[in-house]
Amino acid sequence: MSNRSGPPAEALTREIEAYRSGWLGQMRHRVPMAFDRQTSGFVSRPLWQMTGLMVIGMALFKNNVFNAARSTRFYGVLTLGGFGLGIPLVLFAIHENFAAGWALRRFLILDGLANYWSGFLVGLGWVGLVMLACRHVRHLGAFAAVGRLSLTNYLFQSVLFTAIFYGHGLGLFARVERAGQLAVAVGVAAFEIVTSLLWTRYFSVGPVEWAWRSLSLGRRLSARAPSAEAT
Repeated sequence: MSNRSGPPAEALTREIEAYRSGWLGQMRHRVPMAFDRQTSGFVSRPLWQMTGLMVIGMALFKNNVFNAARSTRFYGVLTLGGFGLGIPLVLFAIHENFAAGWALRRFLILDGLANYWSGFLVGLGWVGLVMLACRHVRHLGAFAAVGRLSLTNYLFQSVLFTAIFYGHGLGLFARVERAGQLAVAVGVAAFEIVTSLLWTRYFSVGPVEWAWRSLSLGRRLSARAPSAEAT
């Protein structure tokens, strides 16, 4: 028989009430949680995981994996191997989580490990797929535009989604089913693709990227795209 023990109903209720409340009500819930994640939670896993991934990323960059210089076969093996090994691990972790009622101990001991390694493998799969696209697909301007506004788009998503789901906005936290969540995510992604394409017609970088680079260098940089300056 499956163990359906999950988070206590009282804890779920408190969290829903907190995120549907105003800004200060959210902070009473979010500040201690964020402090825990950025201190003990950070040291227990993300510090080592992110450091290891950065080292692996530097090694891949040094070996010309990120500039689409390796063979099509290499990227094909990377794609099939990453997805072929990683996705079954993801599905296994999801199955076990549901079977155990998302019990915290089981998640940390078993499913946490499965998600840890599946994320790495699926990431390699995406590297291979993106490099294959760079080698064989001509029209990738939309994705390139989004990448040039990556920080701007990231911050925009954060502000928009909190405005949609948290209490200081529409307060839809825990009210939208999975299909609705997917629809919102796809809609925001489509909006960012369109706006990024329009923006890069006139500017070479996003507004936040421009401000960050200007502050870093201590001088006001030009954000105009070369084609726009020529006109």
